[in-house]
Amino acid sequence: EKLIRADVMKMVPKYKKAETAFNTMTDKDAEQRFNLVSRHSFEQKGKERDFNFSNAVDLSSETAQNNYAVPSLISAELAKVKQLTWATYGNTRGEEYCKAVYNKAEAGVVVKAIQTAIANGDTESANTLISTFGSKVAPEYLNPLKGNLTKINETNNILTKAKSIAQQAGYDPVRAREILAGITSIGKVDYQSWKQKY
Repeated sequence: EKLIRADVMKMVPKYKKAETAFNTMTDKDAEQRFNLVSRHSFEQKGKERDFNFSNAVDLSSETAQNNYAVPSLISAELAKVKQLTWATYGNTRGEEYCKAVYNKAEAGVVVKAIQTAIANGDTESANTLISTFGSKVAPEYLNPLKGNLTKINETNNILTKAKSIAQQAGYDPVRAREILAGITSIGKVDYQSWKQKY
């Protein structure tokens, strides 16, 4: 830049005012461009940092999903995410921001683990996850999962009883109706509805 300025000044009449005006103009322009580049660089570093953080959280979430039946491993992944959150944003964004980012990431990891347990039909692990980590998830995300589990548990109970009745009856529909008529623990059940369902 100094060489270019010197070349330009060779073509400018040797007046101090002209030289000063030229230098002032180029200094101001250089400062604006430097600020522009700095701001762009900062934004790109921020995007890269966010991208790397998001990828790391996704990896922890994947590990939690693959090991949903091991709460201690999920705890270890959540600790890893917490440490990463403060390492990534602690110096630049402050504690409140870190807490908000971590809480969101933590809830996401837990919810995905519970969803995987439910999808795999492992209601016992899903219930364990909810009792262990449920406090980390906002009710609007946790309640639908609990509702799904309740429905699955009810269905499983009915299916277990239905299978038991079918076995007791030797898979004879008439005998099953007689057994079913005597059962009061699952409430009044219409035999035809039961037969169609199960």
